[in-house]
Amino acid sequence: MGLLIICHFFHYQAHTSRKGATRGQYTQEQRRKMSKKERIEELIAKLQQNPSDFEAATELERILEEFEYDESDEDEETLHRVTTVVTPSREYPQKCGYCKGEGGSVSFGMSARMMSVEDYQSLIDRGWRRSGSWLYKPNNAKSCCPAYTIRLDVHKFVASKGHHKVKNRMNKFLSSGQLPKGNKINEENEASHSVEETLDVSEGKEEKKNEEAKNAEMNRLKSLLEESVKRLNVSNNVELKNALNSCGKGDEWVEKVRVTPSSTNKIGSFSSNLAQVLEGMTRRKHKEEDEFPVVSSLSIAKFISDDLNTNGVKNETERGYINFAGEKIQKSKLKNEPQKKRRKAENVDKKMDLNLTMSASSFTEEEFELYKKYQTSVHNDKPEKVTPEAYKRFLVESPLVAEGIYGSFHQQYRIDGKLVAVGVVDVLPKCLSSVYFFYDPDFTALDLGVYSALNEIDWVKDKCKEVEGLHYYYLGFYIHQCKKMRYKAQYKPSDLLCPLNYTWVPLAEVTPKLDQHKYFQFSEGEVVSIPEARVERIRDEIPIKIQSGIYQYKQLTSVGKQMLGEHLAEYVRLVGEKLASSILCEFS
Repeated sequence: MGLLIICHFFHYQAHTSRKGATRGQYTQEQRRKMSKKERIEELIAKLQQNPSDFEAATELERILEEFEYDESDEDEETLHRVTTVVTPSREYPQKCGYCKGEGGSVSFGMSARMMSVEDYQSLIDRGWRRSGSWLYKPNNAKSCCPAYTIRLDVHKFVASKGHHKVKNRMNKFLSSGQLPKGNKINEENEASHSVEETLDVSEGKEEKKNEEAKNAEMNRLKSLLEESVKRLNVSNNVELKNALNSCGKGDEWVEKVRVTPSSTNKIGSFSSNLAQVLEGMTRRKHKEEDEFPVVSSLSIAKFISDDLNTNGVKNETERGYINFAGEKIQKSKLKNEPQKKRRKAENVDKKMDLNLTMSASSFTEEEFELYKKYQTSVHNDKPEKVTPEAYKRFLVESPLVAEGIYGSFHQQYRIDGKLVAVGVVDVLPKCLSSVYFFYDPDFTALDLGVYSALNEIDWVKDKCKEVEGLHYYYLGFYIHQCKKMRYKAQYKPSDLLCPLNYTWVPLAEVTPKLDQHKYFQFSEGEVVSIPEARVERIRDEIPIKIQSGIYQYKQLTSVGKQMLGEHLAEYVRLVGEKLASSILCEFS
């Protein structure tokens, strides 16, 4: 009852302070309510002096429940604009799921009723993560096993010998119908994405050398593209000038241009999205200024392709992309023989079909039964604990508001129609974020965890050709203190999020230090913090929904401010200034 009364305090006080009419301006209905106003204020004063006065609280609750407030136009407009609604909680300790220490894991949390994909992207880039509709941020300074956000730029990913073995193992199974020997559940599979650390040292050195050559070639080609654009701009190419004029200040477009390895074009090894970037910028400019012309990526690609060919850089265009023949890669053989063997293994005739589908997050009995089999066999959960309700809360419910390709999805893996695995993922503006993966334990020998991760990386590689800015794969949290959770380091080269300044640092640079210190600042630079005076100003403006009204923190009663003051100040520090000012906080 206490919380309900406090909510009524907020609602009543903020409502009456906002409706600042004089008594003579009230309608007959409002004047009828005024007869109760004095009694309400008396009861509030009583409770402020003695919060345990049960009789006053009961009477106040009864009167306020009868007291009907009209929602203002401002409230309706605010609700219409809102894309993210959360209820912040407080810091909480719990048993560590890794070292099993009681109360050793400490996190901040909040529940989300709805959330835009843009806001969730901003939150995971500050160390947050979701489980169903619950969002949490580990307090790594206090936790026994700190959890750091880990991500991979798919353009830089280097598949290991072990990764190729996993793909070949799957192809052999599909062609023969025979599972590999050693179908035993191991610790790595318990972590969902299993590990295969069979990387040969000599191959590792060769792969590193090849990767360096590939990166050098991509940088060379990007420079050639920039030079071509400058030549065409000087030559007064009208369409290209329009595209560049849409880019705003300086060479902002350069940062968005990518040159990536291409496996689909007819003549070469690399592909660039330059024309797509410039077309996208003209479309945004057109939305702001109707008269500004939209320039087709096909036209831009043709201009640049012709210029490059004239200057001796062999290329072709395809659907607005510029495809190169990567001279340096052609000259170096780059392990041609092993690649031929891998292609041969991948192209064998298959007796069985593996089909992958992706659909919006929803409950199906088939998926739940597979999840239950996985949890009881791999994680030794008691069958009675694995209920449909718990499964829905964990892997079906999601606050993310679906928008185009963005939202929460289930990726189903079927072999000849039989469901063998499910990957739960979030697709956000910058990334595909892996939420959870479960599979049929009968297929453990196929290393489906690794196979699914490689598939998710390939999915991002494919989509980034169409969607600007989407080129990361987020693997969740990296827990260095738990050896079986270090498997995520196999997807190289990954980066870890610094917990103090929110910058990304190569995992290879951080791990030696993590052997000595479990919590520290990963990179140089100023620690991200908001001055306390600024925190208070932001908190005053936080939009808060209580009952049917929307108010700001500064409009609450002294009792409300006393209850939520420090709580919301900590919320500002954890989500950051921008999100704290725009996300709607809800209390019931």
